[in-house]
Amino acid sequence: MGCFELELQINELGGIQHIVISHPHYWTTHITWSHAFNNCPVHLSSADKEFLSRPDPHSVRSSNWIGSSPKEIVPGILAIPVGGHFPGSLVLLWKDHLFVADSVQVIPSGLYDIDRPAGTVSVAFMWSYPNMIPLPPSEISNITKSIEPYSFDILHGAFPGLDVFRGGKKKIFESARIVVGKMGYDAKAYISDLY
Repeated sequence: MGCFELELQINELGGIQHIVISHPHYWTTHITWSHAFNNCPVHLSSADKEFLSRPDPHSVRSSNWIGSSPKEIVPGILAIPVGGHFPGSLVLLWKDHLFVADSVQVIPSGLYDIDRPAGTVSVAFMWSYPNMIPLPPSEISNITKSIEPYSFDILHGAFPGLDVFRGGKKKIFESARIVVGKMGYDAKAYISDLY
């Protein structure tokens, strides 16, 4: 399906009123897509402004920056800055769903619960996925603290098929404790044990 066909299909479903993008790896065509949908507002993290490479001729992002606090995009949809992968990495909360992109990466072992080996994680916390460079414990802790106040059960990852349909919050916290512990740190010093 080409871009024009996709645009038509999206408009048939009601169009797009806002665009929220988790981090600069996905920023490439945001101005083009905004223009295709009546210059709808684009919400990006102000902590990552240095990575912008395209002008904003229609001012679609000018007053929509997300700072260091969560921002309600429209009633019931909240952008939450978590940092880590990029200084301003965002996740998006809607009802019981947390859209994590790869700010927190859902991995294949997170998709099943039956007969899972002990010590396996459901999500990864990486500074660089291609180079397999993990985040330090302090950044993983910041991510968990950022999402701790919110209730959610379902995770939607960056790529098709990487969705967790139950226990998502618990799986993030369990994974964080495992990862920090395997790095040789005391996980209790970094990650809440409430989940």
